[in-house]
Amino acid sequence: MLTSQFQDIFAKISPTPEQFVEVSEALKQAYGDNEKNRQALLSKLSGELSKVEKRIERLFDVYLDGDISKEEYKAKRMAYNAEKRSIERRLNSLDGSMNEWYENILTIVELVRNAPLLFEQSSEVHQKRRLIKIAFQNLELSGKELRWKLKRPFDSMLKIKGCPSWCWK
Repeated sequence: MLTSQFQDIFAKISPTPEQFVEVSEALKQAYGDNEKNRQALLSKLSGELSKVEKRIERLFDVYLDGDISKEEYKAKRMAYNAEKRSIERRLNSLDGSMNEWYENILTIVELVRNAPLLFEQSSEVHQKRRLIKIAFQNLELSGKELRWKLKRPFDSMLKIKGCPSWCWK
């Protein structure tokens, strides 16, 4: 039956409890390392922003003291403002991106781990369809045999399922 074929496929990509723990720990480690790097970069960029803002203030004082011309002041001010905007964009791009990445990956791994049980226990056809739609592409029925291809990242889960340590190294 078609339903049992889908269940078998979901079982093939589902990590064992040991593999799930290993993957979760690897993700936590990667997130922790990336978060440390993000915090270091955040600190560095904040320092650079502070320097540029101080330069802008000093530049204005130098201009008021008459040590540079209005044209020199405008040119330097434009350059400093461009540098400031660039640093601010980089700072804004760091906000929460790693946290979102970590949560998305962990959600996918949890979905893959629970997919066989979710598919089996779901009495709603639309829920089963939704799981199928999330994981599969190019489904074909040849007689009673289902031909299938998994979407990314589910295809990777199938490839690494057979590895003893889920191929994280």
